[in-house]
Amino acid sequence: MIEEFWRWVCQQAGTQAGEGFGKLLEDSSAAGEKSPINPPPHPTELHAVHQLNTPLVTNLVSDLEVQLAESHLIAPGESKTVESVDQRCRNIWHWKPGALVTDRIEPEKVDMTNKWEKRAADRYLAFMQKYAQSLQGGKIVLRDVIVAPSKSDTKNDTAKPAKSNKGKGKGKKGGGGGGKKGKTGIQKDKIQADVAARLQARKVSDMKLFIHQTSQQKVLEDRINRLYNRLESESDPVVTLPAQMQLLDWCVEAYAESKSQEHTTTMEPAIRLFQTVHDIYRRFKIALDADQVKKLTGALVMMGFVSSAKALADDYVKVQVSDVGNRVNVKLVREDEDHAGEQLEMSCARFQLDHCGPLMVRSVDSAPDERVDGFYPDKWQRDLLDIVDRQESVIVSAPTSSGKTFVSFYVMKQILFENKTAKRHQDKGIIVFCVPTKALVNQVAADVYQRYGNVFGFYTRDYRYRLLECEVLVVTPDCLETLLLSPERETLIRRIRYAIFDEVHCIGEPVGGEIWERCLLLIRCPFVALSATLANPSVFHAWLQRIQNLDSSIIKKENMAHLNNVSLIIHSERWSDLEKIMYLPSNA
Repeated sequence: MIEEFWRWVCQQAGTQAGEGFGKLLEDSSAAGEKSPINPPPHPTELHAVHQLNTPLVTNLVSDLEVQLAESHLIAPGESKTVESVDQRCRNIWHWKPGALVTDRIEPEKVDMTNKWEKRAADRYLAFMQKYAQSLQGGKIVLRDVIVAPSKSDTKNDTAKPAKSNKGKGKGKKGGGGGGKKGKTGIQKDKIQADVAARLQARKVSDMKLFIHQTSQQKVLEDRINRLYNRLESESDPVVTLPAQMQLLDWCVEAYAESKSQEHTTTMEPAIRLFQTVHDIYRRFKIALDADQVKKLTGALVMMGFVSSAKALADDYVKVQVSDVGNRVNVKLVREDEDHAGEQLEMSCARFQLDHCGPLMVRSVDSAPDERVDGFYPDKWQRDLLDIVDRQESVIVSAPTSSGKTFVSFYVMKQILFENKTAKRHQDKGIIVFCVPTKALVNQVAADVYQRYGNVFGFYTRDYRYRLLECEVLVVTPDCLETLLLSPERETLIRRIRYAIFDEVHCIGEPVGGEIWERCLLLIRCPFVALSATLANPSVFHAWLQRIQNLDSSIIKKENMAHLNNVSLIIHSERWSDLEKIMYLPSNA
């Protein structure tokens, strides 16, 4: 065995074994007794093995090492000491037994004194601004301004009443202060109402000026397109409704011109007019007056849809009686007007099926909600907001472009609003946004910066930005797991108020799916799991509910605050239609 091992060692070392080793073995076998092997004639050529002073070699091959040493096949004078793992950690990372394993995350510089550092930071934020604008299609998105609540709003209603100051001086302290504070709160509310009224009046004035400038254009289509693009970013009925009625007048004019032309086959003016009428009524039915409803029904009668005009008028009367409490005594539909040559030669149902399919409103129980600005949330979206308000976890399975991502920004706005009242940075909450790829990390960070400013930070294996100073942290799953397992970041982990897992169906991937699973097991706060292609949402929900309902004997009571109910919301209707295109190559 020793001879075979020796020849293998010499072969690996690139040296020759020599003849002395075999001759010695023959002499010892001829003697019939075990005699010590003398050193070979040229030991320097045979010293191909160096002794390793490690516990591993000593425990595993100590006998072989002794035999090689007796055979003078190890060069002790040329031995090299191999640095152990423990010694390596001591020398490089200054680690000692019993010390915490560092994650090597250093805090960012808050006060930049170097002008080059300031210039680099400004340059990066300018890049994020341009990147965010490119994600919005070139449109200007107004940033949400989050104002800290007043002390009167955050005051506890169950506070102890002020002690009576009866018979103790002139009453400058004590109970006399309550009325003063109440009066100050009323004045503050009045000031805020005045500021809001002035802002609304300014918007109305700006809209009137914009309509006047737009009406100076000679081409009718240019006027319609310009006003239509401006109204996409407005939702206040006081500001938007007069402009919408002006847009209706121009659409009626464009429809009349198209019908007056001979041999006209385009239906775009009719489609636009029909869509404008129903969009105005759907959004502002409560704010409309009788004259404005007459214009809407008149446009439908002009197109030949008398039954639709009557249905709209009947619904308006019901809304006014039930919601507003007004009775409408004016005839809203005028059928005696002559629109010969302007009416379409088809019914309203046929017109919608043939030309208005992508524009038809889905029946998803949309209704206004004070928590959402700019659109009417659907029933499942309102349920989702209720779950978030209760600080519970939820799984959302909905198609792409159905409106599930907006809840992420709603969660951010809620936590950022609470952070305004925090006096120290350590008291501010953090929202964790987990995405599967680094490209999505940049995209989400740009969206957050566009909406809420420089409150974001991100953490990937390649780079990180304001990891310890941010309020919205965008991470990849592997980095989130590193953060949750780091003993040094226990304070940071306790500050996490909500976690958002986007594209959570990646948990089923063969590579990397186990990281998502461990993150869901390690997270200590409520979470929102979003996915468009979740295969078995009910099975996934049952698993998450089971791990959330762990036995109290396993987890300490003070650490069970994050264990709560996990809800499941499944929405299968797609808001945006998918266009299917088939490519047929030529036979060339």
